[in-house]
Amino acid sequence: MEKYEPSGLSDQTAFSHKQLKTQINFKLKTQMNKSEAVNDWLANFDHPLKAEMEAVREIILSASDKITESIKWAAPSFAYKDNLCTFNPRAKKFVNLTFHKGALINDTTGLLEGDQKEARVARFANMDEVEEKRAALTEVVRKWVELMEGK
Repeated sequence: MEKYEPSGLSDQTAFSHKQLKTQINFKLKTQMNKSEAVNDWLANFDHPLKAEMEAVREIILSASDKITESIKWAAPSFAYKDNLCTFNPRAKKFVNLTFHKGALINDTTGLLEGDQKEARVARFANMDEVEEKRAALTEVVRKWVELMEGK
């Protein structure tokens, strides 16, 4: 397999062409799903957990290229065929993500909390929690896509 090795880097830091292409495709995919309206909203948004919110956004958009985003209910929202989830920017101690029809998602990860008829929430208190819950959030988003594909 052909290796890409920028000058001065050891074999430990060399990337295979396939690994490099995968990284580039991942970045392009998440960039393509991003909307200018959400970019602008985040650029003008002041919040103590803004970095965590941006990381959660990246996870959601990278979970499936079918997910779109927009500003709805005065906050970034994500959808595929129906509304998936929306940030609640009023919460300041954690990133609060409301899954509008979360009760429909078979969440075996324990990410989604709540006992309302339809809505569920996911909360992230800091970047460590975002990373700890990355796989669970990815799975929940993918289950939403599967659910919507079955309709």
